[in-house]
Amino acid sequence: MTSALLERIVREGGGADVLELLAERLTPTDLQSLMLEVYRRRAARQAPAALLASYERNPFVRPAAVSPAALLEVDRLAFGLAAPQFTPLELAPVCPL
Repeated sequence: MTSALLERIVREGGGADVLELLAERLTPTDLQSLMLEVYRRRAARQAPAALLASYERNPFVRPAAVSPAALLEVDRLAFGLAAPQFTPLELAPVCPL
């Protein structure tokens, strides 16, 4: 994130204390709980027309262009080519490292 963008967000969001709280003081679990509530509230106030508009312009709310079957085939091939000592690990999609 650019410095100017971050500065604007911090300024409009309540100052450096807010950034410090989110980045340093909250535990990862509390931060996740807070963000889930933030997105729950945003979703609750979003009108159906706004959701459709978001679908049309935001690639993060559209289905992927590649088929799930093709992605599974890539995974299958990758696992088949991996070294014998490789152990696959599936991470929870809602828990960023």
